[in-house]
Amino acid sequence: MRTPIRFVYRNLVFGRDLDDVWALFRLETRSYSGLTRSHKRDLLADLAGLAYSLEADFGLLRVGRAWSVKDYRAGCEAGLGRGRGHPELLAGLLDGHADALADQARARPEVYLSVRLADREGRSSTGAASWWPDGLRRAFGWGDPVGLGQGRLDRLVTEAGVVGRRVADYLASAPAASHELIWLIARSFTRSLGEPRVDERFRPQALVIEAPDERAYVPLEADLLRLMDAPIEIGARSLRIEGEGGTSHQAFLCLGALPEEVTFPGRQAELMFAPLEALPFPVDAALHARHVPNQEAVRLVRRRIVDADHAYAEEARGDHGPSADSAERPRAARELEEYLAGAERPPLLRAQLSLCVSARDEAELEERVERLRREYAPVELHRPLGDQLALFCSHLPAQRAAVSHYDDYLTLEQFGAMVPVATHAVGAETGPYIGHTLSGSRQPVLFDPTEASRSARAPACLLAGTLGSGKTMLLQLIAYQAFLQGSLVCDIDPKGDHRLERLPGVAERMEVIELSGEEGCRGMLDPLRIGPDATREDLAANFLLAVLPEPVPPEWQTEVR
Repeated sequence: MRTPIRFVYRNLVFGRDLDDVWALFRLETRSYSGLTRSHKRDLLADLAGLAYSLEADFGLLRVGRAWSVKDYRAGCEAGLGRGRGHPELLAGLLDGHADALADQARARPEVYLSVRLADREGRSSTGAASWWPDGLRRAFGWGDPVGLGQGRLDRLVTEAGVVGRRVADYLASAPAASHELIWLIARSFTRSLGEPRVDERFRPQALVIEAPDERAYVPLEADLLRLMDAPIEIGARSLRIEGEGGTSHQAFLCLGALPEEVTFPGRQAELMFAPLEALPFPVDAALHARHVPNQEAVRLVRRRIVDADHAYAEEARGDHGPSADSAERPRAARELEEYLAGAERPPLLRAQLSLCVSARDEAELEERVERLRREYAPVELHRPLGDQLALFCSHLPAQRAAVSHYDDYLTLEQFGAMVPVATHAVGAETGPYIGHTLSGSRQPVLFDPTEASRSARAPACLLAGTLGSGKTMLLQLIAYQAFLQGSLVCDIDPKGDHRLERLPGVAERMEVIELSGEEGCRGMLDPLRIGPDATREDLAANFLLAVLPEPVPPEWQTEVR
């Protein structure tokens, strides 16, 4: 078996050959469920526009990064106010959160886009004679990234920058960092076992050859090979990978024929979002798309029209007449021809979508495979016999489709309707845990009430729900967590049904102020009493001046102060 990845330079990934070079980008996911139908269609249009503008082969990886309770705890503790928080009480709350969150493998989806760098004629931007036969190119060394020139690398970096700006026109994105690429490789061997250890300072090395005309690099392939140093036992329809953290059982499935017509927004169209988010365990998805130019796509469709007409004519001469499918195929093919002949002259995508399910034992793996099939029904999921290792390699960055007979032709709109960047994840990046989404993936929801003020955004929040849905409980939870982190909390209780004093550590640090004219309540909100030392005088003066009718003469202002 040949090494699937030979060399890495910045966000450039070289596959098996030198002319097989890809630029890797990390795409920002979007919270999808709360979008209006119009905004969902806008996302479809952005994805379709991206595929149209790339004019190149590309791949998408949607993978899950394990949600770390340890990182969550560190983020909450980092938010403690200096000298004002209550670390002991906060630690007790976080212990309870850790116990509650440890019962399920939660993962946040991340999406990576790899784009093959090639010009419009299909010749590699590396300058290799890509029109030579593969065997002849390898014999002359064209397909081996040994002695890769500095000038060639610089041209590739420039081209990757052009592609990156094109991607950013449609989706929030960034060039993938080296440690993210290393993580993508290493995690393939530890699925269902937890996150791999990744050295963020790791960079694949190369020998430098100082030639008279140009500096060249000879990659040290052992650097990347050591990331794949795990024995793989190949089964008929699954893989068994031995690692330091245990044994990972993995199965790869390919999507069968897609429905001719689906409704968007809708579950049957959102194939890289809805079924995956409905599962309580993470599933990786890989889409490989080969760009089919419009001219070639039109030829393919016209051949399909001829075949459909012949099939209809043959059945029409039979005793029972043509079937419903035979009568429908010519119409569908002509509609596709009309679509391709439009003003935009769109291309087609020859695409393959494969899925990876993992578990710690075979019984759990089979159970998860069956549940995944139920989520994708009525689309059939095939589990190729003998092709599991090839599919495993295709789930690494910058790879092509592994099993070509599961390819299908997609329009740009069909690709966009899969919404691979959609997610249910909402809330802040750091902060206390307040709940989870209602999806099968049960994404944790964090909320930091100080985030808005720290990021110069409007701090107002709205809690909406029916009577008895828990708005008051959530408000008290947010207030209590802010109190534990050292914030000053002012709770206005018009109904008298708040019970903050029952929470640990609150009663002895709480002061109740009743808005009443009784003797014991007078002066409780006096600015000279409640204001900070540095601003008490200004607060009191401004309050008294606001009581007086406008305009307040300057001499009165002086007397008040």
